Amino acid sequence: MHRIKTWVKHLQFFVDRIWYFPVVGLLACLDLFILVVPTDAILISSVMMRPRKWVQAAVCVAIGSSLGALFLASAIQWDQARVMGWFPAAFNNPGWEWMDVFFDHYGRIALFFIAVSPLVQFPAICIAALAGMPDWEIFSICLVGRSIKSAVFSYGASHAPKLLMKLPLMKKELAIVDVTPEKLEP
Repeated sequence: MHRIKTWVKHLQFFVDRIWYFPVVGLLACLDLFILVVPTDAILISSVMMRPRKWVQAAVCVAIGSSLGALFLASAIQWDQARVMGWFPAAFNNPGWEWMDVFFDHYGRIALFFIAVSPLVQFPAICIAALAGMPDWEIFSICLVGRSIKSAVFSYGASHAPKLLMKLPLMKKELAIVDVTPEKLEP
């Protein structure tokens, strides 16, 4: 975690650059493969530093995360055994089992709710791909869900960061990057 905090702090020195939010979108894409990128924390803390860029931040993260879902689903459908071999621990945990049962009962609606929530979408994408859901459908559902989530988080970070910080999951997520609204105020 210390390396992640340090890395995010170095990245945020460049928050005023034109390429910054597309790079955050790229990180959101890679998050489905790396599994340790605190995308929500980076999004929220970056928007707190540049509140006028909340729309750009939300769009970049939503598109990046959805493209990551598309790439992961395509990779799983292309070669299931190899992709599952890359992440052996991810397929043998209680979160995976819970997501599998949830997805069996609710299907596309489950994928949407996972995409719109702060929950990790890796298991849902894997299950959807293994169930044979078309790539374009996974991408579309994730794009709608992640757009809503990113817009809410970005808007909250730019207009009401202290209110957003009261959410239990946000406190934990933002603690990873050591950010509070008080630290960002001039």
